[in-house]
Amino acid sequence: MTTTLYVMMVALCCSAAAGAVKAAVANPELYYVLHSVHNADAPDVDAGNVGFHRATLFTEAQAGSVHLQPLWIRSADAPERDAGTAALDPRATVDADIIAVLRAGFLSTLASTGAPSPLRSADADAFARLKKHDPQLAQRQLQMGQAAGLRPLRLPVALHVGQHVRVPMTIEPHGPFMAEVRVLDVSSETALLALKVAEKGLRGGGRAAVRLSDGMPIELRMQLAFDARGRQPASLHQVHVATMRHAPHLEMAQDLGLYQDYVGQVQQALAGGPFDGRQGGPSMYSLSEVPAGELQPHMVASEALPALERNMWFSWMQAAGGGEAGLAIGALSRLSRGRTDEAVLVAQLGPVVALDAAGDVLADVVVQTVLPQLYLGDRFTAAEHEPGFPFRLPLGLDLSVRERIHMLRATVMAEVYRWQSEETIPLHHASSVNAGVELQSISPTRLSVVHARASQQGSVGLWTVAVPLDAQGKEIPARQLSVLPLVIREVSAQDELPLAWESRDVPYRVEIATQAPIHQVQLRHYLWTLEPRMWDFHKRQ
Repeated sequence: MTTTLYVMMVALCCSAAAGAVKAAVANPELYYVLHSVHNADAPDVDAGNVGFHRATLFTEAQAGSVHLQPLWIRSADAPERDAGTAALDPRATVDADIIAVLRAGFLSTLASTGAPSPLRSADADAFARLKKHDPQLAQRQLQMGQAAGLRPLRLPVALHVGQHVRVPMTIEPHGPFMAEVRVLDVSSETALLALKVAEKGLRGGGRAAVRLSDGMPIELRMQLAFDARGRQPASLHQVHVATMRHAPHLEMAQDLGLYQDYVGQVQQALAGGPFDGRQGGPSMYSLSEVPAGELQPHMVASEALPALERNMWFSWMQAAGGGEAGLAIGALSRLSRGRTDEAVLVAQLGPVVALDAAGDVLADVVVQTVLPQLYLGDRFTAAEHEPGFPFRLPLGLDLSVRERIHMLRATVMAEVYRWQSEETIPLHHASSVNAGVELQSISPTRLSVVHARASQQGSVGLWTVAVPLDAQGKEIPARQLSVLPLVIREVSAQDELPLAWESRDVPYRVEIATQAPIHQVQLRHYLWTLEPRMWDFHKRQ
């Protein structure tokens, strides 16, 4: 279960272990891929792309291959509201060839050394037609479809912290290169690696978490600076790859400035009054605004869902620059109970199906869910041109088929809350109700409320709010700071920036500083459950 502390963030190369001899076929896995490219001749233009790709790894005794199938790609420099590959029109000859190429995907074979071959189209005929019409356009499909960084890393069977290994990698249009890998951490299933690249005309580095079972990345981020070569200008490539299996929150893991600002704010707040023990003026503290028994402002009750579900819709928006219209969805209902928009409904997103006017499933419209979680605030909307759109329609969906879609039905598990109970305990005592919450007394006027990450997973659990009390049981005015579940440390370079995967076990934490010494703590427990719902987005005329 993901609580509102997450919502506060608003917004490789061969088979796994040497010695593996059995042939194996992995199931397709969905990845998010961001590939930013800035060329020296146009430094202000991002010539890269963002998208979602399916990756299937085939391994054999001494080699293997990777099949990459783009689900959706959008150029970084595309006009606003451009839906990317979702806007391709199958009625246009060139678009039809692009659709055929993207549907078939791309192949890269893996040598016994782990070196990947140059990418090639899995539909040679469609690619040949496109190349004959426009060689540059055909080459661009290869560059966009390469899913840079999405290759297995060939690693030794036994890894240890501090070990150095050289591995082959590749990136189009520059080709292969070698990266030096340093093992930062290793378990029985995963390894955390630092990447460094230093070759003639190429410099760079990065960070990666990989599965040891097959060498595929869980998350990889790297930055490569290429010198000018031939007709290719000097360029800077920034890549961020992450499997969607772990529902990653990637903003803080790809924006160094954003992460540094947040860490700086947290450290500054905790190092200053009143969190450092110095008492501030009365205006620095406040009493709880929510009486016991009532939900916190961010929480959504089950009773609020019907009104939300009655106002769900989808529509087609004309894409920028022509092409097929882009899909948009919305849910125009107010979830917040107060004057401000604080309530956020978190939903686990399951299968999505398209229905016709008779309510029958359109079998030829196979919808792919890409975001495991959906966040709905007041007046929620999302559009297909946004990377954060929760699901994707098939590439090249014919206009006549689109017109038959009258409803999009999503199976979800909605996170809803209700009041559970309260208890008052002496300071330094544990809760008798919620074993997943820990109270850490730092000083007479400082308290940390820590929710273990594991306790916030599953389909039911407790969220606890702590209210500090004096010896007579009276609430003490306090100041609170909610800290995102992130690895908090000072970093000075992009290569040092923690991956989202590194924060997977970091607990949820609320820091409390009080105006007077704490003697007791009132714990207010809220039961959250994942409630199964069927969300129908009706076609808006």
